[in-house]
Amino acid sequence: MDKNSIFGLLLIAGILIGWMFLSKPSAQELARQQEQHDSILNLEQIKQKATVPLATNSANGSNLGKAGSVDSTVANRDSLKLSLHKKMYGDFASSAIGENKIITLENEVMKLNVYTKGGRIASAELKNYKTFDNKPLVLFDADSSAQSISLLLNSGVSSTDSLFFEPQQSGFTVTGTNSKSLAMRLYAGSKSKYIEYVYTLTGNEYMMGFRINTVGIQNSIAPNATALTL
Repeated sequence: MDKNSIFGLLLIAGILIGWMFLSKPSAQELARQQEQHDSILNLEQIKQKATVPLATNSANGSNLGKAGSVDSTVANRDSLKLSLHKKMYGDFASSAIGENKIITLENEVMKLNVYTKGGRIASAELKNYKTFDNKPLVLFDADSSAQSISLLLNSGVSSTDSLFFEPQQSGFTVTGTNSKSLAMRLYAGSKSKYIEYVYTLTGNEYMMGFRINTVGIQNSIAPNATALTL
């Protein structure tokens, strides 16, 4: 391994360590996450209670719940869930529901997996290196990394790591001196209001470009918030 390769690995390691340190949640964020967790548990308890009217009447063996009652129960449950999300996430409530998908970005030297939940890089693999037991050299995985923005909303402090971003492009492989980008958008109630992460790879480089764009979210953020907190 030449000096340039060693320097490159040390530089990448330093950037990743700094990134994870800056992304470490504060005490306020941890308290907010606990509050969200308690709210979700409360919602599950309410949902369980809501199924009671659908039980079978043991006296006559008939169903107490009719089709209309089922529809009403489901509608009430969904309304309650939406209300809870609105309380926690404000204008970003619609982004609180989704499916966590993996978008893969590759160049000649790296393979990155991006999660739609949180819009974050979940893992990074160096393709030209192996571990001592000849396995792929993974710099970090989803369980050992974190990346989020603290949102100072009118409804309180929340975090992007529990919200779902929408990819604007599919995964890609890029080579040579060509560059490609992936934009991940977190919508605030409409397609004209969002937070955007943009990841850029050049075919033969270890460095990854990353920038954050915000569009039209000024009314979704608390008036006293001077900036988004990373």
